[in-house]
Amino acid sequence: MKSVKFLNELPAKEQKDFFESFDTIFFDLDGVIWHSYVPIPGAVDCLNNLKKLGKNVHFVTNNSTKTCQNILEILKTAGINADLPDIVNPLKTMIFLLKKSNVTDPLYAMAPKASKNELLENGYKILPETPHVDMDQIPEILLHHDQAKEQTIGAVLLDLDLNLDYMKVQKAFWYLKYNPNSLFLVNSMDKTAPVGPKGPIFATYYFVECLREMLRVDNVNRGDFIQIGKPSQVMVDYIKETFNISQSNRVMFVGDSIESDMATAAKGDFQKLLVLSGTEKRESLDNWGYPDNYKPDFVAEDLGVLNDILKSLYD
Repeated sequence: MKSVKFLNELPAKEQKDFFESFDTIFFDLDGVIWHSYVPIPGAVDCLNNLKKLGKNVHFVTNNSTKTCQNILEILKTAGINADLPDIVNPLKTMIFLLKKSNVTDPLYAMAPKASKNELLENGYKILPETPHVDMDQIPEILLHHDQAKEQTIGAVLLDLDLNLDYMKVQKAFWYLKYNPNSLFLVNSMDKTAPVGPKGPIFATYYFVECLREMLRVDNVNRGDFIQIGKPSQVMVDYIKETFNISQSNRVMFVGDSIESDMATAAKGDFQKLLVLSGTEKRESLDNWGYPDNYKPDFVAEDLGVLNDILKSLYD
């Protein structure tokens, strides 16, 4: 297994070789550039200085609680020079996949409001949610069964829905059961979401596994879920096609998660830089429990450290 290189411990020549080894660089957002949209010290200067070096700087996030336009506004407010096409989120990859799959039937979306609005703007019909009411008896749940059984759908989407409840998950199961040719789209299989010192919070993994287990127990014969966020092949295909990447080895992928970001880089044959300002800490490297090809090529404590190295070489 290859050794991990901490950028701040390398001699100046190897540090410069690092910066000269890529033309395009993709950054995760949460835990890399900011915590709860508050920039990590040094991150803003790092991004802008990379642009001054002539690097193509883009952003890839699994966070779909905000649209790409919302994210652009946050980046600009923080002082980061960016444009809308620079930002990739699961909504873009989902629409990319829905179009390729010729999905025209309605969607059942357990997702943030921003995601639903963007789907509607792209011409997709979304099934209305069942208004939340307090239910104490199982027959009250079963009142919704026949409607779900008769409804034709094109896809079920499971994303970080902060208003997820029992009825939504039950209806998702029925839709998946009675529409075996529909797509089961999942943003990510992250177990937690980094939100700073008050976190982490639950992510989508546990709810996806709940539905998969229910389908298995009920012997439902249908395809498994398709992941659309990092580290999915759909996301990698979208990135390569959208940004016309022909030389994967000239791309650097920066993230704070081994299972999400480093895995994405591995699938895309990109170079990997892990920062320790979010999900992962040094213990993750010392007690390695992941596939060998997920191992980062380089490690930095955070983008502030990366920026200090950059300034020492190019100022």
